This record gives sequence, C-alpha cells and structure tokens, in this order.
Amino acid sequence: MFMQLKAWMTTLLFKKELSFIQRSIPSGISLTNRHLLILDGHGSYVTLAATKQAKKFGLYMITLPLHTSLHFDLWMWLASSLSRLLLKMQETQQ
Repeated sequence: MFMQLKAWMTTLLFKKELSFIQRSIPSGISLTNRHLLILDGHGSYVTLAATKQAKKFGLYMITLPLHTSLHFDLWMWLASSLSRLLLKMQETQQ
C-alpha cells in the first residue's frame, strides 16, 4: 500500500495503488480475468490517466455518487448484478 503522511489520496498515489492492486490479486488481473473496483467519488480516482491505466490491465472502476456510502447494501447488490452481467458479456465474446 502507498500512503503519504497526511493520508490524503492523490492522483499519483492512486496510480501507484492501481499497480499494487494488480500485483496483489492472487489470480491476477488481465483482459481475460477482469475485476471490479468500487470507489467513492474522490477527484483523485476520476482522472483520465487512472481510467486508462485500469482499463489497460482489465480493471473496471465504478465511482459512487457523493454521500451514498450509507446505502452500501444497494451498491453491493448493484455490483453483484453488474459482475454477473460482465461475466456473461465475457463468455459471449469468447
């Protein structure tokens, strides 16, 4: 994990964190073994550079709207449904 002294996430730290996530998942992340990362709506995540980096190695990122983390159960249901949909899409592409 990467941190800075004040524990604020920055765009540079987030790009390093994406690389760390890619390396630390045992099954690996690739274009054939995609993963979903659910984030809050912080500006350091929502950058073109971070999105391109994640897409390059098969990581889907979804950012939650502001002030919705209290409703996380709904988002977990949505993520589960989206995950099943992505798996179906992957199977039809093969």
